[in-house]
Amino acid sequence: MAPTTFPPYITDTQADETPEETAKAKAACQSMLDLYNFIRRRKSMRNFDDSVMEDLRLITASGHPGDPSANPPVRPSAHPSCLLEMTMTSEYANLNEVVHGGAAALTFDMCTTLALCPIQRPGYWDFMGGVTRTLNVSYLKAIPSGTKIRIRSWVVQHGRTATLLRGQMESPDGGTVYATCEQHKIHVPMSEEHLRFREEMRAERKKMLDEEEEKAKANL
Repeated sequence: MAPTTFPPYITDTQADETPEETAKAKAACQSMLDLYNFIRRRKSMRNFDDSVMEDLRLITASGHPGDPSANPPVRPSAHPSCLLEMTMTSEYANLNEVVHGGAAALTFDMCTTLALCPIQRPGYWDFMGGVTRTLNVSYLKAIPSGTKIRIRSWVVQHGRTATLLRGQMESPDGGTVYATCEQHKIHVPMSEEHLRFREEMRAERKKMLDEEEEKAKANL
């Protein structure tokens, strides 16, 4: 089976993006993964999607948030995307030792949310800023327990109140497609609690970087 061919806007990198823009898009996605796990640790709780968020590894991302204040205004990327990887361990499997359909749907839900990160700005699809209206999954091929997969997610359309996203689970070489999804999300504001946790995480990171800088200066 030949590797899947994607439209230009959902390839691993966007041809019209600079390395700096790609790095910023990837950092935006990684920030969501980090903040999710930071909040979970602070609240000492286990949630239904914890294992997925712990096991996902970000490979790359594309897209930018634009600049509405520029003259003329710069619109955000029309089709931001991200590519992630994870191993579908027995935790995600059913008694047939293949990935449970519900586990695949949950994985899609979290990965498509990450695809929105490159276009996030205050008040516009902030951290966990959407709730699912519909999630349609097509299961094309069973995923044996222990299989490493890649999840490609992209935004088809986004606006102030709603967004349409798509995703695809595939083998690392792209030669096998295991499942696809289409999802509609409705925007909800980032909660005040999550905003506080984000500022706390940023403060901790700044403190750590400052300490590392001081140590480096002391060793000169």
